[in-house]
Amino acid sequence: MRKKTAISDTMLALYNRLQRDKFRAVPASRRILFLPHCLRKPRGCRADNTPDGLVCKRCSPDCSVNRLSAYAVSKGYRCFIVPGGEMLFNIVERERPGGIIGVACHHEMGQAADRITGGESSVPFAYQGVTLRKSGCVDTKVNEAAVMAVIDLSGPSPGAAPSVPSEAAGLSRRTIYKRAGGVAAAVTVALAAMFLLLPGLFPAALERPSAPEPAISYSSNPTARYYKDQGGNPWAEVKATVHNGGPGEARNMLVRATAFYCGKPFEPDKGGVQVVPLNGTLKAGGRAEALVQVRVHGFNDTSITVETLRHNMVELVGVIKAPKAVFLRNAGVTGYEVSLSSGKRANLSVQVYNEGPGRSSGSLRIVATSYSSFGVWTGTAEVAQERFLPSGDTWTSNFQVKVSELDPGHPRFSVELYEGQSQLPTDVAWFDG
Repeated sequence: MRKKTAISDTMLALYNRLQRDKFRAVPASRRILFLPHCLRKPRGCRADNTPDGLVCKRCSPDCSVNRLSAYAVSKGYRCFIVPGGEMLFNIVERERPGGIIGVACHHEMGQAADRITGGESSVPFAYQGVTLRKSGCVDTKVNEAAVMAVIDLSGPSPGAAPSVPSEAAGLSRRTIYKRAGGVAAAVTVALAAMFLLLPGLFPAALERPSAPEPAISYSSNPTARYYKDQGGNPWAEVKATVHNGGPGEARNMLVRATAFYCGKPFEPDKGGVQVVPLNGTLKAGGRAEALVQVRVHGFNDTSITVETLRHNMVELVGVIKAPKAVFLRNAGVTGYEVSLSSGKRANLSVQVYNEGPGRSSGSLRIVATSYSSFGVWTGTAEVAQERFLPSGDTWTSNFQVKVSELDPGHPRFSVELYEGQSQLPTDVAWFDG
């Protein structure tokens, strides 16, 4: 078994800087984003498991895998959600990309770095890495803005680094150690490379100190006001108030709004993606308001991401979730029944409430799924109502779903509500039996 060696953030920054210009030159159509499967939400994920990893079903708007994979695909990338390095390298050998972005924990990233720099892959590709900010193989977290910033890398480099011989760029850490002649010499080589390749990592002691950086945030969550144009097309006016907490000034800032429908960018070529500048310089303590008009699919089914960019790099991301006209409430188990023909079944009672202001779509569908106490699926039931639900009304449904007769613990249930022909649930409820 391959020994996993963690990589430090400093060494990863060195690797990224060595490869950044090469990565910029690769067109998006030849890039792949690899996401770890542990980044998905731990409960309720509906992703399909395939030989190439998971296939995201866009079931949760606030899931990092959903947002990052949709963003990468909208930029022309291919995206794979994989459990580990072996599957990643098998995909690389088959797809032969020109550029790769890897998101992983420090251990997985260290193993991948050793394999890449050790020449184990026959595919010559440029790479960039982003480490998880919370690891643990389940319910992990990543800085989404940092990943999006790397996805956006394209065109000429904004600052040329000192040239490095191609031979040095391909050396592994073991090779550097051996050629340097020991720990002390290897550390000296590494520090020298960092001074050359990471000019912003160490302050120059003999030069003037670097300018203070701004601290960008939203004064409040971005909001949206919906309206229709003269042709009857729905639009949203997105309002975002950007605050600079200082101490430095913020220049060259943009605000970008992207409409999402069923987990995918909605008509980006027809106004679904819009960018406006923040005029002038945002001084420390200052605020600036941006209004962005963005095309949406509908008033109740569109989510909108609001990004703030500085020098074309994503600094901040906010999400305006699609408002819900209908939602689930008072879902639970009223009892159990056992019969020779159908086995053990749970009696469920679910209410769907329409909070308005208008009536619901002409089709509402409830899908209930039962799981054992070990998380294993045991049964599914579905019920539909083919009529409008007026504002303020409630639809109460009672039905049965199969549960395990052998499970000594308590079963767990999920109930999903769908409107019309949507493949994504409007609302999801979890409860124990």
